[in-house]
Amino acid sequence: IGEGLAFAGREPNVRAQLLLGLGPLTFAQSYMALMPIIAIEVLRGDAILQGALLSVIGMGALAGALAVATMRRDHAYGLTVVIAGVAFCASVFAFGSSGWVWLSLPLGFVMGLISVAYTTQNQSLLQVLTPRELRGRVMSIYLLDRGLMPVGAIVVAIDGTLQ
Repeated sequence: IGEGLAFAGREPNVRAQLLLGLGPLTFAQSYMALMPIIAIEVLRGDAILQGALLSVIGMGALAGALAVATMRRDHAYGLTVVIAGVAFCASVFAFGSSGWVWLSLPLGFVMGLISVAYTTQNQSLLQVLTPRELRGRVMSIYLLDRGLMPVGAIVVAIDGTLQ
């Protein structure tokens, strides 16, 4: 991990990709932990609504994976990753702000689509920028977001109780 951190510290493009991955996914991906609250308290639904919300997010994720798989790679896609990161955060904000089921379901689909498109492209670009002998080390740093998501959920939950 030390070699991966040293490499990321030396390479500004790799460092930027790691920050693009760790930042939004740590805080925005915590919506999954809050899904029962969104379904029951915000949208006034039940477990069936929660299942429907998670299902449309999953369908959007599948559509996002298929969209990325069919994209042409004629030019660098660094700007696409940045735009997708901003769009992902905006879609999470819109989904969290919605108080209507009829709006939350399509927003969930869009959120799933953009989430997978964003993370897939970010990981791909990170692997292209990293030398072969360091890819595993750098990707282990990138995948720290899985361990940091609960931290983001705690921050969101604490912020919600303070309001």
